[in-house]
Amino acid sequence: MMTKETIKGVALATVKGAVGAVPIVGSLFSEYIGLATEVIASKRHNEWQKMIEEKLAKIDCKISQIANNSFFYSCVQTATVGALKAYQIEKQELFANALYNSFVLDLAEEKKLIFISLIDKYTLLTIKILKCYSEDNYPKFDSREQKRANPNPNNMIRTTVNHGTEKPITYLIDEFPELVKEPQLAMTIVSQLYADGLVEAVDFSMPEYPDSNRRKRTTVLGDDFIEFIGQNICEQ
Repeated sequence: MMTKETIKGVALATVKGAVGAVPIVGSLFSEYIGLATEVIASKRHNEWQKMIEEKLAKIDCKISQIANNSFFYSCVQTATVGALKAYQIEKQELFANALYNSFVLDLAEEKKLIFISLIDKYTLLTIKILKCYSEDNYPKFDSREQKRANPNPNNMIRTTVNHGTEKPITYLIDEFPELVKEPQLAMTIVSQLYADGLVEAVDFSMPEYPDSNRRKRTTVLGDDFIEFIGQNICEQ
C-alpha cells in the first residue's frame, strides 16, 4: 500500500539517485559538487518535500486511489527530477501542481507524462507567454475613447476603436518588457510552443488589428496543459 510516507521516500530516493548520477572528475569539480549538494540540492529537496506534503494533505480522502499505482510512481519520480533541476521556486510549484493533477484530472496517462516533461523542457518565461496566449487580452482605451465608441455604459457588447494595426511582437513586448531587446527570443519561444501543438501559428511578419493580435491563441492541448499545471500560473 502506497502511503504519504512512501511517496516522500520515493522523492527522496530519486533526489539522491539524481545527485549520485553526476560523474565526479577532478578535485575541484568534486569539491564543487559536494558543496552544491550540501547547499543547493538539500535546499531544493526540502522545498520540494514541503510542496509534496501540502499537495498530499489536500487529497487525504483519495490517497487509497494511488495505492500500488505504478503510473503515479512514475509521475513522482519524473516530477521530482524536474523539481530538483528547477532553480526557480515558481517552477517547482508547477511540478507540484502537476503531481497533484496527475491523478485528480481526467486526462490520458500519456498526456500527463508529456505535460510533466514539458514543464522540465520549458523556461518560466515560456510558460508565462503560453499563459498570456491562453486568454483574450483586448487593448484598453481611456474613458473618453470608450465613451465615444460605446456611448451606452450599460451595453455589455464589447466595442473597439480602430487604432490601426500592430505587429504580433508588440503584444508580447507590452506584456513582457524584458523582451524589448530580445524579439528573436520571443519568436523562438512561440515557435517552440507551436511545434509542441500548444498554440496556433503566429506570423510575426504580418501586422494585425489589436483585437486579432491579442486574442486567445492556445489550442485544446494548450488549454489542457494550462489546467494541468495550475490556474494561478506565474502571476506577474
